[in-house]
Amino acid sequence: MKGCSFTGGITRSAPGGGIAGVANSSVISECYVKASIKTAAAGSTNADCGGIVGEAVSSTVDGCRYYGDLIPPANVSTGGIIGKADDASSAGVTTACGFGGTINGTTVTETNLSTCAIGSTTGKRGTFYLWNGVL
Repeated sequence: MKGCSFTGGITRSAPGGGIAGVANSSVISECYVKASIKTAAAGSTNADCGGIVGEAVSSTVDGCRYYGDLIPPANVSTGGIIGKADDASSAGVTTACGFGGTINGTTVTETNLSTCAIGSTTGKRGTFYLWNGVL
């Protein structure tokens, strides 16, 4: 998937992302999202939340941007670009991606940028930059 965009709001009871809830064997590139994304009810353990992709399995996200508010329940993987990346398949980010906004009420800054980019992974972690949502 290349060059797509979404603006608005998303509420899901499963993994949620601005472009895909779950990406399997996919490459998502040069897309942008400006949205509020809320996943599942409190206590759910299957509601990974990401600005671009909720859960990436054998997939990469390249050159994408996200700005908005990520609102997940407690104890799920949450990231400005990918909520959860399957480390066994080396999913992750290979080309610089930008994001900004809030994650569970915490403002994304230059200081916490790299730790907020991908919620849960030991896979590929490319480079990230702070994006203010201006196109």
